[in-house]
Amino acid sequence: FIDMSNIGDFSNSGNTYIEWGPRLSLGRVFSNQSISFGLIKDVYLVGELNHINNKNISNTTVLGGLSVDLALPGFNFFKMHMEKRDDPLLAGATEQLSIIWNYPFMLGGKNISFEGFLDFVGSEASNRPSLHTQPQLMLKLNNNISLGLEYQYWHNKNGKKDFTESVMQGVVRWTF
Repeated sequence: FIDMSNIGDFSNSGNTYIEWGPRLSLGRVFSNQSISFGLIKDVYLVGELNHINNKNISNTTVLGGLSVDLALPGFNFFKMHMEKRDDPLLAGATEQLSIIWNYPFMLGGKNISFEGFLDFVGSEASNRPSLHTQPQLMLKLNNNISLGLEYQYWHNKNGKKDFTESVMQGVVRWTF
């Protein structure tokens, strides 16, 4: 995905954030079927690149590790990633735990979903551990357009001690 704000104004307040995260099913690679047992639906090898560009920084962070899909009743998906995280601008590396979910339901005859993510990042060099979550409540208007609200909470944003962001935001999602 790509998040952009104030496009064309990078010398002041513009910002671009790009995240790419491929997953490779280990079961399907080795046996042409999912690795499933108990609540585990499948096991994946995962990687991720996070790139940020604004007036203060241009940086790409690299992550890699394992992921599991859990078979939880009612959820479209519930994924847990455990990855090694390396910011090349910092000494050392750390771990990141990510949880991603999507729970659909009907309300007044409308398709609604509760979805989002939670990332916990350990300390790396002088950066503090951080917690970032962005749960969303979405109304599906049609196969391509959804509207909703999200709450973004980020404690020790980007590893900076006591830099906390807490904001309610509107969401328009176009799926193509």
